Amino acid sequence: VGLLERHRRADGDVVGMVFDALQVPHAGEIQDRVEHAVLLGAGRPFLIAVMAVAEDAWLARVGTVAERPALAGWCDAIRQDVAPGLASLADYQRPAGVVVTTRTFEVANGELTLNLKLRRTIVGVAFREPVKKLYSLLETADGSPVQAEYDEGRMILCSL
Repeated sequence: VGLLERHRRADGDVVGMVFDALQVPHAGEIQDRVEHAVLLGAGRPFLIAVMAVAEDAWLARVGTVAERPALAGWCDAIRQDVAPGLASLADYQRPAGVVVTTRTFEVANGELTLNLKLRRTIVGVAFREPVKKLYSLLETADGSPVQAEYDEGRMILCSL
């Protein structure tokens, strides 16, 4: 089930947004920060979202600490921004956590088709290890908030 997909031209202008099977009522509040998002979780006890974000927009949202936002600031901002849109979803439709990356999904990497549609399977393979790590953290968290860096800070793992 796709959560949110945005299409941009090479010059960065947004040319369209696609809401797949899930409707996210408050997506407009985060649309300038999220480039692509996809839900993964087939055969798992709960869903995980992978979000490719626009780093400059998120830095403007959360501020910086020594030119880099504090991990807690990123996770808290993500929780605040996505909570209203997820509140109306059934438990089985609501992701338990999110892998946040500033690496954009690209056609060259196979993550997008030539029509700029997400290839969920390829994204799942590309982010297999951080998703696996987030599942592990969530399963052992006992309801506590999860916030961790992955790949030397290039990705952030957060519970929702």
